[in-house]
Amino acid sequence: MKKIYLFVALCLLGVSSVKSQTHQLQSSWVMWVHNHSLSAKNSINLDLQVRSNEQFDGIKNFLIRPSFNHSINKNLSATLGYSYFNTQVNATENQKSSLSENMIWEQFSMHQNINNINVISRIRLEQRFIEQQSSNIFTQRIRFFVRTVIPITKSKPKGFNKGTYIALQEEAFFNVQNKNKLNTHFYDQNRISLNLGYKFNQKVNLEVGYLHQSIHRKLGSTNNNIFQIVLFTKFKNK
Repeated sequence: MKKIYLFVALCLLGVSSVKSQTHQLQSSWVMWVHNHSLSAKNSINLDLQVRSNEQFDGIKNFLIRPSFNHSINKNLSATLGYSYFNTQVNATENQKSSLSENMIWEQFSMHQNINNINVISRIRLEQRFIEQQSSNIFTQRIRFFVRTVIPITKSKPKGFNKGTYIALQEEAFFNVQNKNKLNTHFYDQNRISLNLGYKFNQKVNLEVGYLHQSIHRKLGSTNNNIFQIVLFTKFKNK
C-alpha cells in the first residue's frame, strides 16, 4: 500500500511539474505604426509587424492591422479595426505549414497630457476567428493597454515636439469567450515594454527597446524576450 501511495505521489508531482513548466524564448519584432488624419474628427491607422523565429533567421509571424478612428472629444476616441495574423508552424507532411487568424475589433482610447508626459490608455474587444490544424474556432478577448511617454529632452512651453524620450507600456489580455478551446485560462497573456525613442518632428518617431511577453498555455507558460524596433509616422490631408 505504501508503494502505491508513493507511486501516486510521484505521478502527482510529475503532473504538477509539467503544468508549471515555463518555456523561455527570444525573438525580434519590427513594427510600423502609421496614422493618417482625414479630418479634424476622423483618421485611419495601419499597423504592420514582422516577428522573427527563435533563431533570428526567419519570419515566425506577420501582422496587418488597419483601423478607422473617430474622435469623440479632445481626449476620447473610438476605433473599429480588422487584423490579419499569420503564424509559421512546425508541421508534418499532412499538416498546414502556416495558420492564420482574422480579427474584428472595437476600441475606446483615452489620451492625457500631464506636464508634457503623454499617457494613453485603451480597452479593446476582439472577435477572433482562429485557424487550427483540425477545426477552426471562434473566441473573444479583451485587451487593457496603458502607455506613458516621458521626455528626456527638455520640452518647450508649447509641448514636446522633438527630442529623446522613454516609453513605458503594459498590456493585459483576457479570454472572455471559449477560453477552453484555447488555453483554458481567463488571463491569457501580458506584455511589458521599455523603449528608448527619438521624436524627429510631429510626423516621425523611432523607438528601440525590450518587450517581455508572458503567455499562458494549457500546460505551463511561455516567456518571450523580445528586441523591438518601432517606427511611428503621422500625416494628414492638406
